[in-house]
Amino acid sequence: MTPKASTRILRPLAIAGWNDLKNSYANINTSSFKDQYWCHFEAIIEADWDIEQGRPDVGLIKTIAAFCNPK
Repeated sequence: MTPKASTRILRPLAIAGWNDLKNSYANINTSSFKDQYWCHFEAIIEADWDIEQGRPDVGLIKTIAAFCNPK
């Protein structure tokens, strides 16, 4: 996904974006997706946020350490 600039820097818009994402995809692994989403927001790792279903749920700190893409 490629978030708007406002979503990248304004926490209230990022929260709304996360809520829209999880409501749109009811069958996602919420913990892993959430950690990837917030890693991209907090760490500003990449322009595009590659949030993937197959990533393991390792927690936010380890997700950030893996540059938002835990293996």
